[in-house]
Amino acid sequence: TSLLVIFTLLVLVPLPEGYEERIQSVFTENEERDSSASSRPYFWNIAYEIAKDYPVGTGPGCYPVYFNSYDTSGGRYGYFRSVHGSHAQILSDIGFEGILIWVIIIIYAFKKLFSIRAKSLIRIKDNEVFQFYFFASNALICLLIVFYLGGTFYESAYHDITWLTWGLIIAIDR
Repeated sequence: TSLLVIFTLLVLVPLPEGYEERIQSVFTENEERDSSASSRPYFWNIAYEIAKDYPVGTGPGCYPVYFNSYDTSGGRYGYFRSVHGSHAQILSDIGFEGILIWVIIIIYAFKKLFSIRAKSLIRIKDNEVFQFYFFASNALICLLIVFYLGGTFYESAYHDITWLTWGLIIAIDR
């Protein structure tokens, strides 16, 4: 039944405009390949340059405004572009202290979740509550890994789900 549902969704749910061409660009020759992935380090470097000039950041969401001033490509990637990464977003928006706090939050969250997981694993057979903590910590660890890796290529530092995740970790820890 799962395969039937997946097949039905694939057939009935419309794809966004331009999606098929974007997917086809993966299979073209290197010269013709979409420059989206190869341009990411360029955008991240601009975030670093902005942070060097504004060590405490430019303010949340201000990267696109500053992009044009730091763009050395002559408009090759367009104007008012996105930073294309949560970690670079934090660096340009909140500066070096902000990225330090960001990294500390991520490391601390992992530390807390592995601690909760270890404690619950010891008594998992005793009580369903410990099973809940074990599975919840596993799920949140997976979520953090996906967020950390996916956040490298997609701006999600200010999304609600990111901050809800930190809140869930705090709640489970308490």
